[in-house]
Amino acid sequence: MNGFLLIDKPGGMTSFDLVRKIRYLSGEKKTGHTGTLDPDATGLMIVLIGRATRAESLLNYDSKSYDTEMILGMATDTEDISGTIIDKKEIPDSLREDEIINAVMSFTGVYDQIPPMYSAKKINGKRLYDLARSGKTVERKSCRVKINSIDKIIVSGNRISFSVSCSAGTYIRSLCRDIGVRLGLPACMSYLRRTSVGRFDIKDAVKLDELKDVSVIDENIHPVGDLFPDYEKVTVSPEAYKYLMNGNRMYPEELGINKIYPAGTVVRVYRKGDSDLSALYTLDTTGEYKVLKMFI
Repeated sequence: MNGFLLIDKPGGMTSFDLVRKIRYLSGEKKTGHTGTLDPDATGLMIVLIGRATRAESLLNYDSKSYDTEMILGMATDTEDISGTIIDKKEIPDSLREDEIINAVMSFTGVYDQIPPMYSAKKINGKRLYDLARSGKTVERKSCRVKINSIDKIIVSGNRISFSVSCSAGTYIRSLCRDIGVRLGLPACMSYLRRTSVGRFDIKDAVKLDELKDVSVIDENIHPVGDLFPDYEKVTVSPEAYKYLMNGNRMYPEELGINKIYPAGTVVRVYRKGDSDLSALYTLDTTGEYKVLKMFI
C-alpha cells in the first residue's frame, strides 16, 4: 500500500499515536506524516504510507490555516490551556472590543516570533520540550513568520476566536501570547483546529474512527503523485523505463518532454499504462534530467 491519507485528527492523542494507529490498520510498517499537531489540537494531518514516506523531505508547505481561540488574562508555561498557570491579570473595564480586534489584526504580515519552550524545535541538538520538562528554560532566537490573513474575529468576554492563515513554522500558541503582550495582558491558547495544509483542506479529510480496517483505508488513500500537483506529469516508454529503474540520467526526449524548461524544473515520471508515480526527475544545467526521488 502506497499513498497518503488526509485525516481529521481527534483531540487527546499525539501525532505519533495517530501514525501508529494507521500503521496497525494498514499493515504497512513505513508510515509518517508531514507535520505534527499538539495532543489537544484537532484537524488536518497528512499521513504518508509505504513509498510515499520517501516524499517527506520534499514536502515543505508554504501555508497552513487554523481556527483558534485564546484566553486573555491568563498565561501558562506551555502557552496553551493544558499548561500550568504562571500569570493572571484582571482585564481592565476600559479595554474596548475594537482595541482587541485591532491588536489581533496588527499581526497580519511578517513578524519575528519566539517559539514556545514546549515545542519540537532543537537547540544544541536537544528538543525544547525535553528541556522544558526537565525544568530548564533557555533563550530562543526569534524566527521570521508570516501571517497571511486573520478573519472571523469574535470577542466574547475574555475569549477571542479567529481564523488564521500563516506560513509553515508559525506557532499559533505564540501568536496568542504575542497578541496578549500587545494588549499588556497575559494570554494563552485554549483551542486549535488545523483546517488546511497547502492545497489540502479539512473538508476532504476522513475521521480517524471511520478507518476501521484496511479496506476503508484503501478507499480513502490518495496516490503519491497527488502530493506534487504542480509538477508536470510525463510518461516514459517501456524501453526508456529500463534506464529509469536504474536511476540513470535521462534526456528530455526520453521522458517525452518537448518543451524547453529552466534548470531546476521538476517533473513527475510515470511508466506508460501505470498510475503509480515512478520518480521525480529534475533538469540539470547539462540539459539532462537526473533523479530527485525514486518511488519504485
